[in-house]
Amino acid sequence: MKKKIKNPTLPQNEANKQKKHKIAAILIVLFLIVPTTLLLCSVVGFAIYANAQQIDENLLPTASAVPTFFDVNGNKVSIFEDDFLSPSEVPDALKYAFISTEDKRYEKHNGVDVIRIGGAILHDIKAGKAVEGGSTITQQLVKNTHLTHERTFKRKLKEIALALKLEKEYSKDEIMSMYLSVIYFGNGLYGVKQAAKYYFEKDVQELTVAECATLAAIVKNPSKYSPNKNAEASKNRRNLVIDKMCEQKYISKELADAEKSKPVISTSKEENSSKILNEQDVKLYFDSVVQEVCKNLNVTKYQLLNSGYEIYTDFNPTIQTMLVSEQNKDENEDGVHRSYILLNSDGKVLAYS
Repeated sequence: MKKKIKNPTLPQNEANKQKKHKIAAILIVLFLIVPTTLLLCSVVGFAIYANAQQIDENLLPTASAVPTFFDVNGNKVSIFEDDFLSPSEVPDALKYAFISTEDKRYEKHNGVDVIRIGGAILHDIKAGKAVEGGSTITQQLVKNTHLTHERTFKRKLKEIALALKLEKEYSKDEIMSMYLSVIYFGNGLYGVKQAAKYYFEKDVQELTVAECATLAAIVKNPSKYSPNKNAEASKNRRNLVIDKMCEQKYISKELADAEKSKPVISTSKEENSSKILNEQDVKLYFDSVVQEVCKNLNVTKYQLLNSGYEIYTDFNPTIQTMLVSEQNKDENEDGVHRSYILLNSDGKVLAYS
Protein backbone atom coordinates (compact mmCIF):
# COMPACT_ATOMS: atom_id res chain seq x y z
CA MET A 1 0.00 0.00 0.00
CA LYS A 2 1.41 3.33 -1.13
CA LYS A 3 1.69 6.25 1.26
CA LYS A 4 -0.08 9.44 0.24
CA ILE A 5 2.51 12.21 0.11
CA LYS A 6 1.28 15.73 0.96
CA ASN A 7 2.35 18.65 -1.25
CA PRO A 8 4.87 20.48 0.91
CA THR A 9 4.31 23.78 -0.99
CA LEU A 10 0.60 24.17 -0.06
CA PRO A 11 1.12 25.71 3.40
CA GLN A 12 3.67 28.12 1.91
CA ASN A 13 1.27 29.15 -0.89
CA GLU A 14 -1.50 29.74 1.63
CA ALA A 15 0.80 31.90 3.71
CA ASN A 16 1.80 33.92 0.66
CA LYS A 17 -1.85 34.49 -0.26
CA GLN A 18 -2.65 35.70 3.23
CA LYS A 19 0.36 38.01 3.15
CA LYS A 20 -0.72 39.47 -0.20
CA HIS A 21 -4.26 40.03 1.11
CA LYS A 22 -2.88 41.89 4.15
CA ILE A 23 -0.67 44.09 1.95
CA ALA A 24 -3.60 44.81 -0.38
CA ALA A 25 -5.80 45.71 2.59
CA ILE A 26 -3.13 48.03 3.99
CA LEU A 27 -2.69 49.73 0.61
CA ILE A 28 -6.44 50.20 0.22
CA VAL A 29 -6.63 51.76 3.68
CA LEU A 30 -3.68 54.02 2.88
CA PHE A 31 -5.17 55.09 -0.44
CA LEU A 32 -8.46 55.92 1.27
CA ILE A 33 -7.30 57.38 4.56
CA VAL A 34 -4.23 59.39 3.51
CA PRO A 35 -5.93 61.45 0.75
CA THR A 36 -9.01 61.95 2.94
CA THR A 37 -6.85 63.08 5.85
CA LEU A 38 -4.87 65.42 3.61
CA LEU A 39 -8.08 66.82 2.17
CA LEU A 40 -9.57 67.40 5.61
CA CYS A 41 -6.35 69.03 6.82
CA SER A 42 -6.31 71.23 3.73
CA VAL A 43 -9.93 72.26 4.25
CA VAL A 44 -9.37 73.00 7.94
CA GLY A 45 -6.11 74.80 7.16
CA PHE A 46 -7.73 76.90 4.45
CA ALA A 47 -10.69 77.68 6.73
CA ILE A 48 -8.29 78.98 9.38
CA TYR A 49 -6.32 80.90 6.73
CA ALA A 50 -9.48 82.34 5.16
CA ASN A 51 -10.81 83.42 8.55
CA ALA A 52 -7.55 85.26 9.20
CA GLN A 53 -7.94 87.36 6.03
CA GLN A 54 -9.54 90.73 6.52
CA ILE A 55 -11.31 93.00 4.05
CA ASP A 56 -9.77 96.48 4.26
CA GLU A 57 -12.67 98.86 3.68
CA ASN A 58 -10.20 101.66 2.93
CA LEU A 59 -9.15 99.78 -0.22
CA LEU A 60 -12.68 99.34 -1.55
CA PRO A 61 -14.07 102.02 -3.88
CA THR A 62 -16.08 104.76 -2.23
CA ALA A 63 -17.17 108.24 -3.24
CA SER A 64 -14.70 111.16 -3.03
CA ALA A 65 -11.53 109.11 -2.42
CA VAL A 66 -9.55 110.22 -5.50
CA PRO A 67 -6.17 111.90 -4.93
CA THR A 68 -5.71 115.62 -5.61
CA PHE A 69 -3.01 116.56 -8.14
CA PHE A 70 -1.25 119.93 -8.28
CA ASP A 71 0.78 121.50 -11.09
CA VAL A 72 4.17 123.24 -10.84
CA ASN A 73 2.44 126.46 -9.69
CA GLY A 74 0.57 124.71 -6.89
CA ASN A 75 -2.77 124.87 -8.71
CA LYS A 76 -5.18 121.94 -8.54
CA VAL A 77 -5.49 119.84 -11.71
CA SER A 78 -8.86 118.07 -12.03
CA ILE A 79 -7.73 115.06 -14.02
CA PHE A 80 -9.11 112.09 -12.06
CA GLU A 81 -12.75 112.49 -11.11
CA ASP A 82 -14.79 110.60 -8.55
CA ASP A 83 -15.54 107.45 -10.54
CA PHE A 84 -17.46 105.51 -7.90
CA LEU A 85 -20.65 103.97 -9.26
CA SER A 86 -23.29 103.37 -6.58
CA PRO A 87 -25.52 100.26 -6.76
CA SER A 88 -28.55 102.36 -7.70
CA GLU A 89 -26.64 103.79 -10.70
CA VAL A 90 -25.91 100.42 -12.33
CA PRO A 91 -28.25 99.79 -15.30
CA ASP A 92 -29.56 96.23 -15.66
CA ALA A 93 -28.18 95.97 -19.20
CA LEU A 94 -24.68 96.80 -17.97
CA LYS A 95 -24.85 94.38 -15.05
CA TYR A 96 -26.12 91.54 -17.21
CA ALA A 97 -23.58 92.20 -19.96
CA PHE A 98 -20.78 91.62 -17.45
CA ILE A 99 -22.47 88.67 -15.74
CA SER A 100 -23.10 86.98 -19.10
CA THR A 101 -19.50 87.09 -20.21
CA GLU A 102 -17.43 87.33 -17.00
CA ASP A 103 -19.32 85.29 -14.41
CA LYS A 104 -22.62 83.68 -15.45
CA ARG A 105 -23.22 82.11 -12.01
CA TYR A 106 -22.48 85.38 -10.24
CA GLU A 107 -25.85 85.59 -8.49
CA LYS A 108 -25.64 81.97 -7.28
CA HIS A 109 -22.09 81.41 -5.97
CA ASN A 110 -20.60 82.62 -2.68
CA GLY A 111 -17.59 84.38 -4.22
CA VAL A 112 -15.88 81.36 -5.76
CA ASP A 113 -17.32 79.33 -8.65
CA VAL A 114 -16.07 75.75 -8.16
CA ILE A 115 -17.69 74.59 -11.41
CA ARG A 116 -15.93 77.32 -13.38
CA ILE A 117 -12.57 76.59 -11.76
CA GLY A 118 -12.94 72.91 -12.70
CA GLY A 119 -13.82 73.86 -16.27
CA ALA A 120 -10.86 76.22 -16.46
CA ILE A 121 -8.49 73.48 -15.30
CA LEU A 122 -9.83 71.09 -17.97
CA HIS A 123 -9.39 73.75 -20.68
CA ASP A 124 -5.83 74.38 -19.50
CA ILE A 125 -5.01 70.65 -19.54
CA LYS A 126 -6.39 70.27 -23.08
CA ALA A 127 -4.48 73.32 -24.29
CA GLY A 128 -1.29 72.34 -22.48
CA LYS A 129 -1.03 75.83 -20.95
CA ALA A 130 -3.02 78.35 -18.92
CA VAL A 131 -5.65 79.71 -21.31
CA GLU A 132 -8.85 79.87 -19.25
CA GLY A 133 -9.49 82.15 -16.26
CA GLY A 134 -11.48 80.85 -13.31
CA SER A 135 -11.87 84.07 -11.33
CA THR A 136 -15.34 85.33 -10.47
CA ILE A 137 -16.32 89.01 -10.50
CA THR A 138 -15.83 89.01 -6.72
CA GLN A 139 -12.32 87.57 -7.09
CA GLN A 140 -11.48 90.12 -9.78
CA LEU A 141 -12.59 92.89 -7.40
CA VAL A 142 -10.35 91.79 -4.52
CA LYS A 143 -7.49 91.17 -6.94
CA ASN A 144 -7.72 94.78 -8.13
CA THR A 145 -8.22 96.34 -4.70
CA HIS A 146 -6.31 94.21 -2.19
CA LEU A 147 -3.64 92.26 -4.08
CA THR A 148 -0.77 92.59 -6.52
CA HIS A 149 -0.91 90.83 -9.90
CA GLU A 150 1.86 88.32 -9.15
CA ARG A 151 1.04 84.76 -10.27
CA THR A 152 1.64 82.63 -7.18
CA PHE A 153 -0.35 79.91 -5.43
CA LYS A 154 -0.30 81.88 -2.18
CA ARG A 155 -1.78 84.97 -3.88
CA LYS A 156 -4.52 82.82 -5.46
CA LEU A 157 -5.41 81.32 -2.07
CA LYS A 158 -5.58 84.79 -0.57
CA GLU A 159 -7.76 85.95 -3.48
CA ILE A 160 -10.21 83.09 -2.87
CA ALA A 161 -10.24 83.71 0.89
CA LEU A 162 -10.90 87.43 0.47
CA ALA A 163 -13.63 86.78 -2.11
CA LEU A 164 -15.45 84.46 0.32
CA LYS A 165 -15.09 87.07 3.05
CA LEU A 166 -16.30 89.90 0.82
CA GLU A 167 -19.46 87.98 -0.11
CA LYS A 168 -20.33 87.65 3.59
CA GLU A 169 -19.96 91.37 4.24
CA TYR A 170 -21.47 92.93 1.11
CA SER A 171 -24.50 92.32 -1.10
CA LYS A 172 -24.22 91.21 -4.74
CA ASP A 173 -25.35 94.67 -5.91
CA GLU A 174 -22.68 96.37 -3.79
CA ILE A 175 -19.96 94.05 -5.08
CA MET A 176 -21.05 94.62 -8.69
CA SER A 177 -20.99 98.41 -8.29
CA MET A 178 -17.51 98.29 -6.72
CA TYR A 179 -16.25 96.00 -9.48
CA LEU A 180 -17.57 98.32 -12.20
CA SER A 181 -15.89 101.24 -10.42
CA VAL A 182 -12.38 99.75 -10.57
CA ILE A 183 -12.08 97.49 -13.61
CA TYR A 184 -9.65 98.55 -16.38
CA PHE A 185 -11.02 99.55 -19.81
CA GLY A 186 -7.80 100.42 -21.64
CA ASN A 187 -6.50 103.88 -22.61
CA GLY A 188 -5.72 104.63 -18.96
CA LEU A 189 -9.41 104.31 -18.02
CA TYR A 190 -10.43 102.79 -14.68
CA GLY A 191 -14.11 102.33 -13.92
CA VAL A 192 -17.14 102.27 -16.17
CA LYS A 193 -17.90 105.98 -15.64
CA GLN A 194 -14.60 106.94 -17.28
CA ALA A 195 -15.09 104.38 -20.04
CA ALA A 196 -18.65 105.52 -20.88
CA LYS A 197 -17.49 109.15 -21.13
CA TYR A 198 -14.41 108.34 -23.20
CA TYR A 199 -15.87 105.84 -25.67
CA PHE A 200 -19.42 107.17 -25.98
CA GLU A 201 -19.56 110.66 -24.39
CA LYS A 202 -22.41 109.41 -22.21
CA ASP A 203 -23.32 108.92 -18.59
CA VAL A 204 -23.57 105.26 -17.59
CA GLN A 205 -27.37 105.43 -17.34
CA GLU A 206 -27.61 106.55 -20.99
CA LEU A 207 -25.80 103.52 -22.45
CA THR A 208 -27.59 101.26 -24.92
CA VAL A 209 -27.43 97.46 -24.71
CA ALA A 210 -24.85 97.45 -27.54
CA GLU A 211 -22.69 100.00 -25.70
CA CYS A 212 -22.93 98.04 -22.44
CA ALA A 213 -21.86 94.93 -24.35
CA THR A 214 -18.95 96.84 -25.92
CA LEU A 215 -17.66 97.82 -22.48
CA ALA A 216 -18.05 94.25 -21.22
CA ALA A 217 -16.12 93.10 -24.30
CA ILE A 218 -13.20 95.46 -23.67
CA VAL A 219 -12.20 94.08 -20.25
CA LYS A 220 -11.36 90.66 -21.73
CA ASN A 221 -8.39 92.26 -23.49
CA PRO A 222 -8.39 96.10 -23.45
CA SER A 223 -5.79 96.56 -26.19
CA LYS A 224 -7.32 93.96 -28.52
CA TYR A 225 -10.98 94.92 -28.10
CA SER A 226 -10.71 98.70 -27.81
CA PRO A 227 -13.31 100.13 -30.28
CA ASN A 228 -11.13 103.07 -31.26
CA LYS A 229 -8.10 100.88 -31.98
CA ASN A 230 -9.60 97.70 -33.42
CA ALA A 231 -13.23 98.30 -34.41
CA GLU A 232 -13.74 94.95 -36.16
CA ALA A 233 -12.45 92.83 -33.26
CA SER A 234 -14.40 95.01 -30.83
CA LYS A 235 -17.63 94.51 -32.77
CA ASN A 236 -17.16 90.73 -33.00
CA ARG A 237 -16.53 90.48 -29.26
CA ARG A 238 -19.43 92.85 -28.52
CA ASN A 239 -21.81 90.70 -30.56
CA LEU A 240 -20.61 87.61 -28.71
CA VAL A 241 -21.52 89.33 -25.42
CA ILE A 242 -24.96 90.23 -26.81
CA ASP A 243 -25.48 86.60 -27.89
CA LYS A 244 -24.58 85.43 -24.38
CA MET A 245 -27.06 87.90 -22.88
CA CYS A 246 -29.72 86.44 -25.17
CA GLU A 247 -28.76 82.81 -24.40
CA GLN A 248 -29.03 83.51 -20.67
CA LYS A 249 -32.49 85.10 -21.16
CA TYR A 250 -31.51 88.64 -20.16
CA ILE A 251 -32.67 90.10 -23.49
CA SER A 252 -34.94 88.90 -26.29
CA LYS A 253 -33.75 87.56 -29.65
CA GLU A 254 -35.33 90.56 -31.41
CA LEU A 255 -33.48 93.05 -29.18
CA ALA A 256 -30.22 91.12 -29.58
CA ASP A 257 -30.46 91.23 -33.39
CA ALA A 258 -31.28 94.95 -33.35
CA GLU A 259 -28.36 95.80 -31.04
CA LYS A 260 -25.87 93.71 -33.04
CA SER A 261 -26.72 95.71 -36.18
CA LYS A 262 -25.61 98.99 -34.57
CA PRO A 263 -22.19 100.58 -35.26
CA VAL A 264 -19.52 99.76 -32.71
CA ILE A 265 -18.86 103.36 -31.63
CA SER A 266 -21.16 106.37 -31.32
CA THR A 267 -21.00 109.49 -33.54
CA SER A 268 -20.80 111.72 -30.47
CA LYS A 269 -17.37 110.24 -29.71
CA GLU A 270 -16.13 111.12 -33.21
CA GLU A 271 -17.49 114.67 -32.99
CA ASN A 272 -15.60 115.25 -29.75
CA SER A 273 -12.41 113.40 -30.71
CA SER A 274 -10.14 116.49 -30.71
CA LYS A 275 -11.41 117.59 -27.28
CA ILE A 276 -10.93 114.08 -25.88
CA LEU A 277 -7.46 113.85 -27.43
CA ASN A 278 -6.34 117.01 -25.64
CA GLU A 279 -7.73 115.72 -22.35
CA GLN A 280 -5.94 112.42 -22.92
CA ASP A 281 -2.62 114.22 -23.52
CA VAL A 282 -2.86 115.70 -20.03
CA LYS A 283 -4.09 112.41 -18.60
CA LEU A 284 -1.12 110.58 -20.11
CA TYR A 285 1.21 112.92 -18.21
CA PHE A 286 -0.51 112.19 -14.93
CA ASP A 287 -0.67 108.48 -15.73
CA SER A 288 3.14 108.52 -15.83
CA VAL A 289 3.14 110.34 -12.48
CA VAL A 290 0.81 107.68 -11.04
CA GLN A 291 3.06 104.87 -12.32
CA GLU A 292 6.09 106.45 -10.62
CA VAL A 293 4.26 106.99 -7.32
CA CYS A 294 2.88 103.43 -7.38
CA LYS A 295 6.39 102.10 -7.89
CA ASN A 296 7.78 104.17 -5.01
CA LEU A 297 4.96 103.31 -2.60
CA ASN A 298 4.59 99.68 -3.78
CA VAL A 299 0.84 100.01 -4.33
CA THR A 300 -1.45 99.26 -7.28
CA LYS A 301 -2.78 102.03 -9.50
CA TYR A 302 -6.28 101.47 -8.20
CA GLN A 303 -5.12 101.72 -4.59
CA LEU A 304 -3.39 105.02 -5.30
CA LEU A 305 -6.37 106.46 -7.19
CA ASN A 306 -8.56 105.74 -4.16
CA SER A 307 -6.09 106.97 -1.54
CA GLY A 308 -7.16 110.61 -1.16
CA TYR A 309 -3.48 111.67 -1.30
CA GLU A 310 -2.29 115.13 -2.36
CA ILE A 311 0.31 114.74 -5.12
CA TYR A 312 2.47 117.66 -6.28
CA THR A 313 3.98 117.51 -9.77
CA ASP A 314 6.16 119.51 -12.19
CA PHE A 315 3.36 119.72 -14.75
CA ASN A 316 3.40 123.12 -16.51
CA PRO A 317 0.00 123.86 -18.12
CA THR A 318 1.35 126.79 -20.19
CA ILE A 319 4.09 124.67 -21.75
CA GLN A 320 1.62 121.79 -22.20
CA THR A 321 -0.68 124.04 -24.27
CA MET A 322 2.25 125.21 -26.42
CA LEU A 323 3.44 121.64 -26.93
CA VAL A 324 0.03 120.38 -28.07
CA SER A 325 -0.29 123.38 -30.42
CA GLU A 326 3.07 122.59 -32.04
CA GLN A 327 2.16 118.93 -32.32
CA ASN A 328 -1.11 119.73 -34.11
CA LYS A 329 0.69 122.15 -36.44
CA ASP A 330 3.27 119.51 -37.42
CA GLU A 331 0.57 116.88 -38.04
CA ASN A 332 -1.44 119.26 -40.23
CA GLU A 333 1.65 119.91 -42.38
CA ASP A 334 2.74 116.34 -43.15
CA GLY A 335 0.12 114.05 -41.57
CA VAL A 336 2.74 112.30 -39.42
CA HIS A 337 1.79 111.71 -35.77
CA ARG A 338 4.53 112.69 -33.31
CA SER A 339 4.89 112.47 -29.55
CA TYR A 340 6.72 115.07 -27.47
CA ILE A 341 8.19 115.13 -23.98
CA LEU A 342 9.65 118.35 -22.58
CA LEU A 343 12.13 118.21 -19.69
CA ASN A 344 13.99 120.93 -17.80
CA SER A 345 17.71 120.92 -17.00
CA ASP A 346 17.10 118.77 -13.89
CA GLY A 347 15.40 116.08 -15.94
CA LYS A 348 11.93 116.88 -14.59
CA VAL A 349 9.09 116.30 -17.06
CA LEU A 350 7.16 119.54 -17.62
CA ALA A 351 4.81 118.51 -20.43
CA TYR A 352 3.83 115.49 -22.50
CA SER A 353 1.87 115.10 -25.71
